[in-house]
Amino acid sequence: GDDLGLKLAGVEALSSLRIEKGYCAWGHEIGPDDTPLQAGLEFAVKFNKPESFIGKEALLK
Repeated sequence: GDDLGLKLAGVEALSSLRIEKGYCAWGHEIGPDDTPLQAGLEFAVKFNKPESFIGKEALLK
C-alpha cells in the first residue's frame, strides 16, 4: 500500500471515523432486534420497489 499512500490505522481511529459518519456498530448500538428504520438505515430499504419484500408491511407500521 505504500505506493498508493496508504497508512496504518488502528481500531480506535476507525471507530472515531465511524462515529463521525453516524454509522452504528453492530452489537453495540444496533442488534438483531432493531429494524432498519430504528437503526438509521432507511436509505438501504426501497419501499417503492414494484415487487414487495418480506417484512415490508411490518416496517410500514
